[in-house]
Amino acid sequence: MRQCKNAVMVVALAVAGSAAARDGGDDQFTAVPITSMPFVDDGSNESSTNAFDYSCPGVPAEFDGKDQWYAIVATAAMDVRITTCSPVTDFDTKLYVFRDSIEWDAVVACDDDSCDSQAQPYLAEIASVSLEAGHTYFVVVDAYSQSDEGTFRLTVESAGVVEPECPGDVNGSRSVDVDDLNEVLSAWQMSLPAGVGPELTGDGVVDVDDLNEVLSNWQVVCG
Repeated sequence: MRQCKNAVMVVALAVAGSAAARDGGDDQFTAVPITSMPFVDDGSNESSTNAFDYSCPGVPAEFDGKDQWYAIVATAAMDVRITTCSPVTDFDTKLYVFRDSIEWDAVVACDDDSCDSQAQPYLAEIASVSLEAGHTYFVVVDAYSQSDEGTFRLTVESAGVVEPECPGDVNGSRSVDVDDLNEVLSAWQMSLPAGVGPELTGDGVVDVDDLNEVLSNWQVVCG
């Protein structure tokens, strides 16, 4: 897109390693799987087709750009960065991500022009997107318009693993035991910022509600 910068979030998975450079697939059925990260692919859309059109919210649209497809099966909750921001990329790109199905309302993230490089001022970057385990995400590198084609570099990398909440865990050990109980008792009736240390319930005071939070999750070990 040539007018607006619109940062958004997008998609991916977890495993260490790197991937061989190759073009993406032509659609969701031929999408190249991303099975390790960081994933770096130097591809081209010159022989691609237009399988789907999507315009990022609030961004003026042009359609019929050639697209390349990648697929990620998320095996763990995590945040991912997706970008075409590289001197290798030599045409106007946009990025969008579907979750599980290929429909307009299944797009969970989209970006057009968040990255300006000296070589090409119309590149896309999703700085961080949260993935949920057990879902398949389709990452699409699309051209802004029918006339935009060339070489791109797609990078998909982990922005950090997102640990699920562990209710009652005061000390961050991912389990609830006597140490958490002692943390609550040692701060009994103290005023603390909501959610800090033994203040578990968000009311700003360490009291019976926080004690009950620990006791109701007693001996739980969080994954």
